[in-house]
Amino acid sequence: MSPATILARADSVDSTVSNLTTILTCAGIVLGVGVVAIVPVMLAWQRRHRHSEGLAAVAVLWGLLAAISVSAATLEQMKYSREHLMAIESGYYDPNDTSDAPALPVPAWAALGVGYAALLAWPFVGRKRSAADEAREDGKS
Repeated sequence: MSPATILARADSVDSTVSNLTTILTCAGIVLGVGVVAIVPVMLAWQRRHRHSEGLAAVAVLWGLLAAISVSAATLEQMKYSREHLMAIESGYYDPNDTSDAPALPVPAWAALGVGYAALLAWPFVGRKRSAADEAREDGKS
């Protein structure tokens, strides 16, 4: 028997639980990011900001980038955790060795944080819509 056959492993196929966990985790992330992204838009609408449509478009873009970034990092951490546990259970791995753990995308998250701060500040900068602007938009002239 060769050493390769001794160290080989076959994972049990229990994909339903892990797939459900992955789906629920990503859905929770998307829901959470969506709630956070709607706050600047609601502020702009409440303050009747002149460029609330542009802010809404930028908020959607920010939300997509944030959801993708957080979901990718979470899925990578889940995969690493699953593989790390299997390696520990094999008996040939040091449980304290986490040198191969994936790094969190801190610079990207810092950039997203700065972008969100700008989104939150946007409704408070600039002019509000006047009654004439609203009438023109409604087609009442």
